[in-house]
Amino acid sequence: MNLTPEEKYLIEPSLTSRKRFDKLRRALIHGQTSILGNVSDIISSKYVVVRFIEPASSLIGVDLAKYGPFKNEDVSVLPLDNAKPLLKQGIVQELDLEF
Repeated sequence: MNLTPEEKYLIEPSLTSRKRFDKLRRALIHGQTSILGNVSDIISSKYVVVRFIEPASSLIGVDLAKYGPFKNEDVSVLPLDNAKPLLKQGIVQELDLEF
């Protein structure tokens, strides 16, 4: 393919998604449940960058590391499973560092 960098940037996630879908479909068809466990492990070990909108006390992450305490405008890398409730409560805002 002879794509511009911008076109590659747009199409790459779609290709990755298709590959992941095909991998999971094959695993399910062939009864390879261990692959599904691996996917679960990958997702639960994902980290996100967040900015604290409100102060927050220390917390123990799902990775058993200590995070915080945090002040307004602090930026931190947190396990996704720990960031989700904070995002839902409006305590943090996820930062997009892709650019």
